[in-house]
Amino acid sequence: VFSVFRLINRHQKHLMLQPTASISSSSAELKKFGVFAKVTIEQTTGLAFYAIAGKNATEVLHQQFVELPNSLTPVLQVGSTTIVYLAGKLKRYLIIDEAAVAEKIIHDFSLAIYSQALWDLIEINEGFPLLAPETISSYVPQMLNLQAIHGISFTKGCYLGQETVARMQYLGKNKRALFSLKSKSANNDSIKMQAGDIIEQQLGENWRKAGDILASYMSDDGTYYLQAVLASDIENTTNLRIKHHEQSSLGLVELPYNLAEK
Repeated sequence: VFSVFRLINRHQKHLMLQPTASISSSSAELKKFGVFAKVTIEQTTGLAFYAIAGKNATEVLHQQFVELPNSLTPVLQVGSTTIVYLAGKLKRYLIIDEAAVAEKIIHDFSLAIYSQALWDLIEINEGFPLLAPETISSYVPQMLNLQAIHGISFTKGCYLGQETVARMQYLGKNKRALFSLKSKSANNDSIKMQAGDIIEQQLGENWRKAGDILASYMSDDGTYYLQAVLASDIENTTNLRIKHHEQSSLGLVELPYNLAEK
């Protein structure tokens, strides 16, 4: 996997919404095929992206928009503005427009504006994969739970890695999955967790590698929220910690979807 993106249509063009960290690697791979499809693939400039998230997100948006997207029609164009509905346990929408227009829309809501880090926390809790430069090209789609969020097509024709994807789906070869985790104690200021760090599990009196961190977020009280790839059959009672941080302790957090049903 070079990138995990959300694909939407905006004004007769397609936008691949993804972290900036994965744009370079993914565009390089896509351009190899774009020449055959006679399409131009380039990084968009000039557009601003804002998220409205929380239990009152729908009511807030209705202050300026009569009609909103939903699970059946997830992308809606209102003039020059694109509004995107993202399904999940937390209500959230994306507002996309030219920077000046988008900024005015957000300003008129008179809401607090938070950093990208808080969006990453929401993605971690929703079980949506976040790839950092350290983890690009390290996993196949099923290791990131993409089959559980309708992120893989098993009927599309030939594409890069298709045989591996199909083998894992139909022959049960995949033994890893994406998980959300949380530190069991707060005030972890002395512990720095980041993408690429190793998570260990206790086996008897010894500790062995369990997996790797994809993304992390530390709250104001020092609680860490993590996204990691671990063995798919790991038990909830397994003792987990960050390598080289013996005092750390992690617990699994329930995902908003069921891997066993996909």
